[in-house]
Amino acid sequence: MEKVVEDVSFDQSVSPYLDLVELLSPVVELPRHLNRPIRGVSANSRSIKPGYVFFATPGYGTFDGRDYIQDAIVAGAIAVVSEIAANDDIKTSLIMPPGEKKSVIPHIQIPNLRALVGKIAAHYHGHPTQQMQTIGVTGTNGKTTVTTLLTKGLNKLGVKSGFIGTHGVGSDIDNLKKTNMTTPGPFELQAYMAGLRTDACESVMMEVSSHAIAQHRIVGVNFDTVVLTNVTRDHLDYHKNIEEYIEIKKALFLSYKARYIVLNLDDQIGYHLTQRLHTKRRVIAYSMRGAQIDGVPIVRGCQIRSTHNELSMVVVYNGQKRALKTQLMGDFNVSNLLAVVASLLTMGFPFEAAVDALQDSDAVGGRMQVIDGGSRKPMVVVDYAHSPSALEAVLKNLRQSCRRKLICVFGCGGERDQGKRRIMGKVAETHADTVILTDDNPRGESPTNIMTDILKGFLCPWAVEVVHDRTDAIMTAISNAMPGDVILIAGKGNESYQIIGDQRVIFNDKEKAEFLLNLSDEI
Repeated sequence: MEKVVEDVSFDQSVSPYLDLVELLSPVVELPRHLNRPIRGVSANSRSIKPGYVFFATPGYGTFDGRDYIQDAIVAGAIAVVSEIAANDDIKTSLIMPPGEKKSVIPHIQIPNLRALVGKIAAHYHGHPTQQMQTIGVTGTNGKTTVTTLLTKGLNKLGVKSGFIGTHGVGSDIDNLKKTNMTTPGPFELQAYMAGLRTDACESVMMEVSSHAIAQHRIVGVNFDTVVLTNVTRDHLDYHKNIEEYIEIKKALFLSYKARYIVLNLDDQIGYHLTQRLHTKRRVIAYSMRGAQIDGVPIVRGCQIRSTHNELSMVVVYNGQKRALKTQLMGDFNVSNLLAVVASLLTMGFPFEAAVDALQDSDAVGGRMQVIDGGSRKPMVVVDYAHSPSALEAVLKNLRQSCRRKLICVFGCGGERDQGKRRIMGKVAETHADTVILTDDNPRGESPTNIMTDILKGFLCPWAVEVVHDRTDAIMTAISNAMPGDVILIAGKGNESYQIIGDQRVIFNDKEKAEFLLNLSDEI
Protein backbone atom coordinates (compact mmCIF):
# COMPACT_ATOMS: atom_id res chain seq x y z
CA MET A 1 0.00 0.00 0.00
CA GLU A 2 1.05 3.58 -0.44
CA LYS A 3 2.94 5.37 2.30
CA VAL A 4 0.96 8.11 4.03
CA VAL A 5 2.51 11.35 5.12
CA GLU A 6 1.32 14.81 6.13
CA ASP A 7 -1.57 16.09 4.03
CA VAL A 8 -1.62 19.47 2.32
CA SER A 9 -4.66 21.71 2.24
CA PHE A 10 -6.31 22.62 -1.04
CA ASP A 11 -9.21 24.80 -2.05
CA GLN A 12 -12.28 22.93 -3.26
CA SER A 13 -14.57 25.96 -3.19
CA VAL A 14 -13.39 27.91 -6.21
CA SER A 15 -15.05 26.79 -9.42
CA PRO A 16 -16.75 28.27 -12.46
CA TYR A 17 -19.56 25.74 -11.90
CA LEU A 18 -21.86 26.79 -9.12
CA ASP A 19 -24.88 24.50 -9.35
CA LEU A 20 -25.56 20.81 -8.87
CA VAL A 21 -26.99 20.12 -12.34
CA GLU A 22 -23.92 21.52 -14.07
CA LEU A 23 -21.56 19.71 -11.68
CA LEU A 24 -22.98 16.29 -12.50
CA SER A 25 -23.62 16.93 -16.20
CA PRO A 26 -20.62 14.83 -17.36
CA VAL A 27 -22.28 11.68 -15.96
CA VAL A 28 -26.01 12.34 -15.52
CA GLU A 29 -28.70 14.77 -16.73
CA LEU A 30 -30.57 15.85 -13.61
CA PRO A 31 -34.05 17.40 -13.60
CA ARG A 32 -33.90 21.11 -12.83
CA HIS A 33 -36.05 20.87 -9.72
CA LEU A 34 -33.15 19.10 -7.97
CA ASN A 35 -30.77 21.94 -8.74
CA ARG A 36 -28.94 23.70 -5.92
CA PRO A 37 -26.16 26.29 -5.85
CA ILE A 38 -23.00 24.68 -4.50
CA ARG A 39 -19.96 26.02 -2.67
CA GLY A 40 -17.64 23.04 -2.79
CA VAL A 41 -17.21 19.28 -3.21
CA SER A 42 -15.61 16.54 -1.15
CA ALA A 43 -15.49 12.77 -0.74
CA ASN A 44 -14.41 13.21 2.89
CA SER A 45 -17.25 13.84 5.34
CA ARG A 46 -14.81 15.62 7.69
CA SER A 47 -14.13 18.22 4.98
CA ILE A 48 -17.77 19.04 4.33
CA LYS A 49 -18.82 22.65 4.89
CA PRO A 50 -22.23 24.30 4.42
CA GLY A 51 -23.12 24.30 0.73
CA TYR A 52 -20.85 21.36 -0.21
CA VAL A 53 -21.78 18.27 -2.20
CA PHE A 54 -20.75 15.02 -0.50
CA PHE A 55 -19.62 12.13 -2.71
CA ALA A 56 -20.12 8.84 -0.86
CA THR A 57 -18.29 5.96 -2.50
CA PRO A 58 -17.24 2.56 -1.17
CA GLY A 59 -13.62 2.58 -0.10
CA TYR A 60 -11.04 -0.15 -0.08
CA GLY A 61 -10.97 -2.59 2.79
CA THR A 62 -13.60 -1.94 5.43
CA PHE A 63 -14.10 1.79 4.78
CA ASP A 64 -17.30 2.91 3.03
CA GLY A 65 -18.09 6.58 2.46
CA ARG A 66 -21.80 5.77 2.42
CA ASP A 67 -21.61 5.13 6.16
CA TYR A 68 -20.90 8.85 6.65
CA ILE A 69 -23.81 10.37 4.75
CA GLN A 70 -25.54 11.54 7.93
CA ASP A 71 -22.29 13.09 9.20
CA ALA A 72 -21.98 15.05 5.96
CA ILE A 73 -25.57 16.26 6.18
CA VAL A 74 -25.10 17.42 9.75
CA ALA A 75 -21.97 19.28 8.57
CA GLY A 76 -24.02 21.18 5.99
CA ALA A 77 -23.99 19.15 2.76
CA ILE A 78 -26.65 20.43 0.35
CA ALA A 79 -26.59 17.28 -1.79
CA VAL A 80 -25.33 13.70 -1.59
CA VAL A 81 -24.07 11.64 -4.52
CA SER A 82 -23.49 7.97 -3.75
CA GLU A 83 -22.68 4.72 -5.51
CA ILE A 84 -25.07 1.85 -6.16
CA ALA A 85 -24.57 -1.51 -7.85
CA ALA A 86 -23.17 -1.37 -11.37
CA ASN A 87 -26.24 -3.08 -12.86
CA ASP A 88 -28.72 -0.65 -11.24
CA ASP A 89 -30.24 2.44 -12.84
CA ILE A 90 -29.59 5.96 -11.62
CA LYS A 91 -31.89 6.79 -8.71
CA THR A 92 -32.86 10.05 -7.04
CA SER A 93 -34.52 10.70 -3.70
CA LEU A 94 -34.80 13.39 -1.05
CA ILE A 95 -33.33 13.28 2.44
CA MET A 96 -34.93 15.18 5.29
CA PRO A 97 -32.11 16.69 7.37
CA PRO A 98 -32.20 16.39 11.17
CA GLY A 99 -33.25 19.25 13.41
CA GLU A 100 -35.33 22.21 12.33
CA LYS A 101 -33.92 22.57 8.82
CA LYS A 102 -36.73 22.69 6.28
CA SER A 103 -34.84 22.27 3.00
CA VAL A 104 -34.66 18.70 1.77
CA ILE A 105 -31.39 17.32 0.41
CA PRO A 106 -31.20 15.64 -3.01
CA HIS A 107 -29.62 12.17 -2.94
CA ILE A 108 -28.42 10.97 -6.34
CA GLN A 109 -27.34 7.33 -6.61
CA ILE A 110 -25.14 6.50 -9.59
CA PRO A 111 -23.86 3.07 -10.69
CA ASN A 112 -20.06 2.70 -10.63
CA LEU A 113 -19.66 6.23 -9.28
CA ARG A 114 -16.11 5.59 -8.08
CA ALA A 115 -14.96 5.24 -11.71
CA LEU A 116 -16.76 8.49 -12.67
CA VAL A 117 -15.72 10.85 -9.89
CA GLY A 118 -12.58 11.87 -11.80
CA LYS A 119 -14.70 13.19 -14.68
CA ILE A 120 -16.81 15.21 -12.26
CA ALA A 121 -13.74 16.56 -10.46
CA ALA A 122 -12.08 17.61 -13.73
CA HIS A 123 -15.29 19.30 -14.85
CA TYR A 124 -15.64 21.12 -11.52
CA HIS A 125 -12.13 22.54 -11.78
CA GLY A 126 -12.37 23.50 -15.44
CA HIS A 127 -10.28 20.65 -16.91
CA PRO A 128 -6.88 22.08 -15.91
CA THR A 129 -4.85 19.32 -17.58
CA GLN A 130 -6.27 20.35 -20.94
CA GLN A 131 -4.38 23.62 -20.44
CA MET A 132 -0.99 22.11 -19.48
CA GLN A 133 1.26 19.49 -21.02
CA THR A 134 0.74 16.58 -18.67
CA ILE A 135 3.18 13.69 -18.36
CA GLY A 136 2.28 10.60 -16.31
CA VAL A 137 5.03 8.22 -15.23
CA THR A 138 4.34 4.73 -13.89
CA GLY A 139 6.52 1.76 -13.01
CA THR A 140 7.73 -0.19 -10.00
CA ASN A 141 11.00 1.74 -9.72
CA GLY A 142 12.15 5.08 -11.08
CA LYS A 143 8.92 7.13 -11.03
CA THR A 144 10.21 9.77 -8.64
CA THR A 145 13.59 10.05 -10.34
CA VAL A 146 12.10 10.40 -13.83
CA THR A 147 9.46 12.96 -12.83
CA THR A 148 11.96 14.98 -10.80
CA LEU A 149 14.57 15.01 -13.59
CA LEU A 150 11.85 15.95 -16.07
CA THR A 151 10.71 18.84 -13.90
CA LYS A 152 14.24 20.15 -13.40
CA GLY A 153 15.05 19.68 -17.08
CA LEU A 154 11.98 21.65 -18.14
CA ASN A 155 12.91 24.43 -15.74
CA LYS A 156 16.31 24.60 -17.46
CA LEU A 157 14.52 24.83 -20.78
CA GLY A 158 12.48 27.77 -19.54
CA VAL A 159 9.23 25.86 -19.03
CA LYS A 160 7.59 26.29 -15.64
CA SER A 161 6.54 22.83 -14.56
CA GLY A 162 4.45 21.50 -11.70
CA PHE A 163 5.13 18.27 -9.85
CA ILE A 164 2.82 15.74 -8.21
CA GLY A 165 4.32 12.65 -6.63
CA THR A 166 5.87 10.88 -3.66
CA HIS A 167 7.82 13.97 -2.56
CA GLY A 168 4.78 16.23 -2.68
CA VAL A 169 3.08 18.77 -4.94
CA GLY A 170 3.99 22.23 -6.17
CA SER A 171 5.63 24.39 -8.80
CA ASP A 172 8.94 24.65 -6.92
CA ILE A 173 10.62 21.23 -7.09
CA ASP A 174 12.90 22.15 -4.20
CA ASN A 175 10.05 23.27 -1.94
CA LEU A 176 7.16 20.85 -2.37
CA LYS A 177 4.19 20.50 -0.04
CA LYS A 178 3.63 17.01 1.31
CA THR A 179 0.61 15.03 0.12
CA ASN A 180 -1.07 11.97 1.58
CA MET A 181 -0.50 9.70 -1.45
CA THR A 182 1.88 9.31 -4.38
CA THR A 183 -1.11 10.05 -6.63
CA PRO A 184 -3.91 11.91 -4.77
CA GLY A 185 -7.61 11.12 -5.01
CA PRO A 186 -9.65 12.63 -7.87
CA PHE A 187 -10.92 15.77 -6.14
CA GLU A 188 -7.56 16.51 -4.54
CA LEU A 189 -5.70 15.72 -7.76
CA GLN A 190 -7.80 18.03 -9.91
CA ALA A 191 -7.62 20.77 -7.23
CA TYR A 192 -3.82 20.50 -7.23
CA MET A 193 -3.80 20.61 -11.03
CA ALA A 194 -5.98 23.72 -11.02
CA GLY A 195 -3.67 25.31 -8.47
CA LEU A 196 -0.63 24.59 -10.62
CA ARG A 197 -2.36 26.10 -13.63
CA THR A 198 -3.25 29.19 -11.60
CA ASP A 199 0.42 29.35 -10.64
CA ALA A 200 1.23 29.71 -14.37
CA CYS A 201 2.64 26.20 -14.86
CA GLU A 202 2.84 25.24 -18.52
CA SER A 203 3.31 21.56 -17.79
CA VAL A 204 2.94 19.08 -14.94
CA MET A 205 4.92 15.92 -14.20
CA MET A 206 2.97 13.30 -12.26
CA GLU A 207 3.82 9.95 -10.72
CA VAL A 208 1.05 7.44 -11.39
CA SER A 209 0.88 4.61 -8.86
CA SER A 210 -0.79 1.26 -9.46
CA HIS A 211 -3.24 2.14 -6.68
CA ALA A 212 -4.21 5.31 -8.55
CA ILE A 213 -4.91 3.38 -11.75
CA ALA A 214 -6.87 0.63 -9.98
CA GLN A 215 -8.90 3.12 -7.94
CA HIS A 216 -9.69 5.39 -10.92
CA ARG A 217 -8.01 8.43 -9.34
CA ILE A 218 -6.56 9.57 -12.68
CA VAL A 219 -9.84 9.47 -14.61
CA GLY A 220 -10.32 12.99 -15.97
CA VAL A 221 -6.60 13.67 -16.42
CA ASN A 222 -5.74 14.60 -20.00
CA PHE A 223 -2.32 12.99 -20.54
CA ASP A 224 -0.09 14.20 -23.34
CA THR A 225 2.54 11.52 -22.64
CA VAL A 226 2.55 8.40 -20.47
CA VAL A 227 5.85 6.73 -19.53
CA LEU A 228 6.73 3.23 -18.31
CA THR A 229 9.93 2.73 -16.35
CA ASN A 230 9.74 -0.98 -15.44
CA VAL A 231 7.44 -3.56 -13.88
CA THR A 232 8.61 -5.94 -11.14
CA ARG A 233 7.04 -7.33 -7.96
CA ASP A 234 5.50 -4.73 -5.63
CA HIS A 235 2.29 -3.90 -3.71
CA LEU A 236 1.10 -7.52 -3.55
CA ASP A 237 -0.46 -6.68 -0.20
CA TYR A 238 -3.02 -4.76 -2.30
CA HIS A 239 -3.07 -6.51 -5.68
CA LYS A 240 -4.12 -10.17 -5.67
CA ASN A 241 -1.04 -11.34 -7.55
CA ILE A 242 1.72 -10.18 -9.88
CA GLU A 243 -0.49 -10.79 -12.93
CA GLU A 244 -3.12 -8.36 -11.65
CA TYR A 245 -0.41 -5.81 -10.81
CA ILE A 246 0.95 -6.02 -14.36
CA GLU A 247 -2.49 -5.63 -15.92
CA ILE A 248 -3.15 -2.54 -13.79
CA LYS A 249 0.13 -0.96 -14.96
CA LYS A 250 -0.67 -1.76 -18.59
CA ALA A 251 -4.06 -0.06 -18.26
CA LEU A 252 -2.40 3.37 -18.25
CA PHE A 253 -1.22 2.71 -21.81
CA LEU A 254 -4.22 0.78 -23.10
CA SER A 255 -7.14 2.65 -21.53
CA TYR A 256 -5.92 6.26 -21.40
CA LYS A 257 -5.52 7.88 -24.79
CA ALA A 258 -2.34 9.88 -24.34
CA ARG A 259 -0.89 11.53 -27.43
CA TYR A 260 2.47 9.81 -26.91
CA ILE A 261 3.67 6.66 -25.18
CA VAL A 262 7.25 6.21 -23.90
CA LEU A 263 8.26 2.59 -23.20
CA ASN A 264 11.33 0.79 -21.86
CA LEU A 265 12.43 -1.90 -24.32
CA ASP A 266 14.73 -3.42 -21.67
CA ASP A 267 11.68 -4.29 -19.58
CA GLN A 268 9.64 -7.34 -20.59
CA ILE A 269 6.28 -5.58 -20.17
CA GLY A 270 7.58 -2.48 -21.95
CA TYR A 271 8.81 -4.59 -24.85
CA HIS A 272 5.46 -6.40 -25.21
CA LEU A 273 3.52 -3.14 -25.03
CA THR A 274 5.75 -1.65 -27.72
CA GLN A 275 5.11 -4.62 -30.01
CA ARG A 276 1.39 -4.29 -29.40
CA LEU A 277 1.01 -0.53 -29.74
CA HIS A 278 3.63 0.90 -32.06
CA THR A 279 1.55 0.49 -35.23
CA LYS A 280 -1.54 2.03 -33.60
CA ARG A 281 -0.17 4.76 -31.33
CA ARG A 282 2.73 7.23 -31.29
CA VAL A 283 5.40 5.30 -29.39
CA ILE A 284 8.96 6.33 -28.56
CA ALA A 285 11.06 3.64 -26.87
CA TYR A 286 14.35 3.70 -25.01
CA SER A 287 17.03 1.09 -24.35
CA MET A 288 20.50 0.77 -22.86
CA ARG A 289 20.89 -2.86 -23.98
CA GLY A 290 20.52 -2.60 -27.74
CA ALA A 291 16.92 -3.84 -27.92
CA GLN A 292 15.18 -3.10 -31.19
CA ILE A 293 11.75 -3.31 -32.83
CA ASP A 294 11.43 -2.38 -36.49
CA GLY A 295 9.62 0.88 -37.09
CA VAL A 296 10.00 2.15 -33.52
CA PRO A 297 12.08 5.29 -32.83
CA ILE A 298 14.46 4.45 -29.96
CA VAL A 299 16.53 6.63 -27.64
CA ARG A 300 19.69 4.69 -26.77
CA GLY A 301 22.48 4.97 -24.25
CA CYS A 302 25.96 3.74 -25.10
CA GLN A 303 29.58 4.20 -23.93
CA ILE A 304 28.24 4.20 -20.38
CA ARG A 305 30.64 5.03 -17.55
CA SER A 306 29.54 4.94 -13.91
CA THR A 307 31.40 5.77 -10.70
CA HIS A 308 30.20 6.63 -7.20
CA ASN A 309 29.83 10.32 -8.14
CA GLU A 310 29.44 10.43 -11.91
CA LEU A 311 27.39 8.81 -14.64
CA SER A 312 28.14 9.60 -18.26
CA MET A 313 27.14 8.20 -21.64
CA VAL A 314 26.51 9.02 -25.26
CA VAL A 315 22.82 9.36 -26.08
CA VAL A 316 21.82 8.27 -29.60
CA TYR A 317 18.56 8.97 -31.40
CA ASN A 318 17.59 8.94 -35.07
CA GLY A 319 21.20 9.18 -36.25
CA GLN A 320 22.09 11.95 -33.78
CA LYS A 321 24.58 11.63 -30.91
CA ARG A 322 25.11 13.74 -27.81
CA ALA A 323 27.39 13.27 -24.81
CA LEU A 324 25.71 13.44 -21.41
CA LYS A 325 27.51 13.82 -18.09
CA THR A 326 25.69 13.80 -14.74
CA GLN A 327 26.34 13.55 -11.01
CA LEU A 328 24.02 10.57 -10.70
CA MET A 329 25.02 7.10 -9.60
CA GLY A 330 24.06 3.63 -10.82
CA ASP A 331 23.53 2.00 -14.19
CA PHE A 332 19.75 1.93 -13.68
CA ASN A 333 19.82 5.73 -13.83
CA VAL A 334 20.84 5.34 -17.46
CA SER A 335 17.32 4.06 -18.13
CA ASN A 336 15.82 6.90 -16.10
CA LEU A 337 17.78 9.50 -18.06
CA LEU A 338 16.82 7.94 -21.39
CA ALA A 339 13.16 7.96 -20.33
CA VAL A 340 13.45 11.68 -19.63
CA VAL A 341 15.08 12.40 -23.00
CA ALA A 342 12.35 10.43 -24.79
CA SER A 343 9.65 12.31 -22.85
CA LEU A 344 11.16 15.69 -23.73
CA LEU A 345 11.17 14.66 -27.39
CA THR A 346 7.41 13.99 -27.16
CA MET A 347 7.00 17.52 -25.84
CA GLY A 348 8.56 18.91 -29.00
CA PHE A 349 12.09 19.73 -27.85
CA PRO A 350 15.02 19.16 -30.23
CA PHE A 351 17.25 16.19 -29.40
CA GLU A 352 20.29 18.26 -28.41
CA ALA A 353 18.22 20.50 -26.15
CA ALA A 354 16.59 17.46 -24.50
CA VAL A 355 19.97 15.92 -23.67
CA ASP A 356 21.57 19.18 -22.57
CA ALA A 357 18.70 19.86 -20.16
CA LEU A 358 20.03 16.89 -18.14
CA GLN A 359 23.71 17.86 -18.07
CA ASP A 360 25.11 17.85 -14.51
CA SER A 361 21.89 16.43 -13.05
CA ASP A 362 22.40 15.47 -9.42
CA ALA A 363 20.80 12.89 -7.16
CA VAL A 364 17.10 12.98 -6.37
CA GLY A 365 16.41 13.08 -2.62
CA GLY A 366 16.57 9.58 -1.15
CA ARG A 367 17.46 7.98 -4.48
CA MET A 368 21.07 6.73 -4.54
CA GLN A 369 21.93 9.75 -2.41
CA VAL A 370 25.61 9.67 -1.44
CA ILE A 371 26.89 10.88 1.93
CA ASP A 372 30.63 11.02 1.45
CA GLY A 373 32.49 11.31 4.74
CA GLY A 374 35.85 11.68 3.05
CA SER A 375 38.80 9.34 2.60
CA ARG A 376 38.93 8.34 6.27
CA LYS A 377 35.33 7.21 6.51
CA PRO A 378 32.99 4.81 4.75
CA MET A 379 30.68 6.07 2.03
CA VAL A 380 27.00 5.97 2.96
CA VAL A 381 24.26 5.73 0.35
CA VAL A 382 20.56 6.30 1.10
CA ASP A 383 18.03 4.78 -1.28
CA TYR A 384 14.29 4.16 -1.37
CA ALA A 385 14.72 0.56 -2.58
CA HIS A 386 11.89 -1.36 -0.94
CA SER A 387 11.24 -4.08 -3.52
CA PRO A 388 13.43 -7.09 -4.38
CA SER A 389 14.31 -5.79 -7.84
CA ALA A 390 15.19 -2.30 -6.58
CA LEU A 391 17.36 -3.64 -3.76
CA GLU A 392 19.19 -5.97 -6.13
CA ALA A 393 19.81 -3.20 -8.67
CA VAL A 394 21.18 -0.83 -6.04
CA LEU A 395 23.47 -3.44 -4.46
CA LYS A 396 24.81 -4.57 -7.84
CA ASN A 397 25.64 -0.99 -8.78
CA LEU A 398 27.29 -0.23 -5.45
CA ARG A 399 29.41 -3.36 -5.77
CA GLN A 400 31.04 -1.84 -8.84
CA SER A 401 32.34 1.17 -6.91
CA CYS A 402 33.00 -0.57 -3.59
CA ARG A 403 36.69 -1.06 -2.82
CA ARG A 404 36.12 -3.10 0.34
CA LYS A 405 33.02 -4.38 2.14
CA LEU A 406 29.45 -3.64 1.09
CA ILE A 407 27.16 -3.30 4.12
CA CYS A 408 23.38 -3.35 3.73
CA VAL A 409 21.00 -1.92 6.34
CA PHE A 410 17.34 -2.56 5.55
CA GLY A 411 13.98 -3.85 6.74
CA CYS A 412 10.49 -4.41 5.37
CA GLY A 413 7.31 -2.47 6.05
CA GLY A 414 4.70 -3.85 8.41
CA GLU A 415 1.21 -4.73 7.16
CA ARG A 416 2.52 -4.86 3.60
CA ASP A 417 3.45 -7.58 1.09
CA GLN A 418 4.81 -10.38 3.28
CA GLY A 419 5.84 -12.53 0.33
CA LYS A 420 8.65 -10.19 -0.72
CA ARG A 421 10.40 -10.29 2.67
CA ARG A 422 12.28 -13.55 2.25
CA ILE A 423 13.12 -12.60 -1.36
CA MET A 424 14.70 -9.36 -0.18
CA GLY A 425 16.62 -11.29 2.45
CA LYS A 426 18.04 -13.56 -0.21
CA VAL A 427 18.95 -10.58 -2.40
CA ALA A 428 20.76 -8.86 0.47
CA GLU A 429 22.71 -11.98 1.44
CA THR A 430 23.70 -12.60 -2.19
CA HIS A 431 24.99 -9.12 -2.97
CA ALA A 432 26.16 -7.63 0.36
CA ASP A 433 29.08 -8.69 2.55
CA THR A 434 27.29 -7.72 5.77
CA VAL A 435 23.57 -7.37 6.44
CA ILE A 436 21.98 -5.51 9.34
CA LEU A 437 18.21 -5.87 9.60
CA THR A 438 16.26 -3.03 11.17
CA ASP A 439 12.72 -1.68 11.45
CA ASP A 440 11.14 0.13 8.50
CA ASN A 441 7.65 1.39 9.31
CA PRO A 442 6.51 -1.69 11.25
CA ARG A 443 3.10 -0.08 11.77
CA GLY A 444 0.85 -2.39 13.81
CA GLU A 445 2.74 -5.58 12.98
CA SER A 446 5.24 -7.21 15.31
CA PRO A 447 8.78 -6.15 14.30
CA THR A 448 10.01 -9.56 15.47
CA ASN A 449 7.63 -11.33 13.08
CA ILE A 450 8.79 -9.13 10.22
CA MET A 451 12.43 -10.03 10.94
CA THR A 452 11.54 -13.72 11.11
CA ASP A 453 9.99 -13.51 7.63
CA ILE A 454 13.06 -11.75 6.19
CA LEU A 455 15.48 -14.21 7.78
CA LYS A 456 13.72 -17.11 6.01
CA GLY A 457 15.44 -15.94 2.84
CA PHE A 458 18.96 -16.27 4.27
CA LEU A 459 21.08 -19.35 3.84
CA CYS A 460 23.09 -18.25 6.89
CA PRO A 461 20.66 -16.34 9.14
CA TRP A 462 23.09 -16.63 12.04
CA ALA A 463 25.41 -14.22 10.19
CA VAL A 464 22.79 -11.46 10.14
CA GLU A 465 22.69 -8.79 12.82
CA VAL A 466 19.19 -7.71 13.88
CA VAL A 467 19.01 -4.21 15.39
CA HIS A 468 15.39 -3.06 15.65
CA ASP A 469 16.12 0.57 16.49
CA ARG A 470 16.97 2.19 13.16
CA THR A 471 19.31 4.77 14.67
CA ASP A 472 21.25 2.03 16.46
CA ALA A 473 21.37 -0.02 13.25
CA ILE A 474 22.88 2.86 11.27
CA MET A 475 25.32 3.58 14.08
CA THR A 476 26.33 -0.10 14.19
CA ALA A 477 27.04 -0.07 10.45
CA ILE A 478 29.10 3.12 10.64
CA SER A 479 31.02 2.03 13.75
CA ASN A 480 32.02 -1.30 12.21
CA ALA A 481 32.88 0.09 8.77
CA MET A 482 36.32 1.04 7.48
CA PRO A 483 37.44 3.58 4.89
CA GLY A 484 36.61 2.19 1.47
CA ASP A 485 33.51 0.37 2.73
CA VAL A 486 30.09 1.30 1.36
CA ILE A 487 26.99 1.32 3.57
CA LEU A 488 23.60 1.15 1.89
CA ILE A 489 20.65 2.31 4.00
CA ALA A 490 17.67 1.07 2.02
CA GLY A 491 13.90 1.27 2.15
CA LYS A 492 12.89 4.74 3.33
CA GLY A 493 14.71 7.09 0.98
CA ASN A 494 13.58 10.66 1.58
CA GLU A 495 10.82 9.81 4.07
CA SER A 496 10.77 12.04 7.13
CA TYR A 497 9.07 9.67 9.54
CA GLN A 498 8.98 6.17 11.00
CA ILE A 499 5.55 4.59 11.60
CA ILE A 500 5.55 2.56 14.82
CA GLY A 501 2.12 1.31 15.84
CA ASP A 502 -0.21 4.24 15.18
CA GLN A 503 2.49 6.82 15.91
CA ARG A 504 4.63 8.78 13.45
CA VAL A 505 8.09 9.42 14.75
CA ILE A 506 10.28 12.01 13.02
CA PHE A 507 13.07 10.16 11.25
CA ASN A 508 15.13 10.71 8.10
CA ASP A 509 17.83 8.28 7.00
CA LYS A 510 20.04 10.90 5.35
CA GLU A 511 19.94 13.32 8.27
CA LYS A 512 20.55 10.52 10.76
CA ALA A 513 23.48 9.12 8.77
CA GLU A 514 25.10 12.54 8.39
CA PHE A 515 24.81 13.15 12.14
CA LEU A 516 26.22 9.74 13.05
CA LEU A 517 29.09 10.04 10.55
CA ASN A 518 30.10 13.33 12.18
CA LEU A 519 29.58 11.87 15.63
CA SER A 520 31.98 9.04 14.80
CA ASP A 521 34.78 11.65 14.75
CA GLU A 522 34.24 12.18 18.46
CA ILE A 523 34.10 8.52 19.47
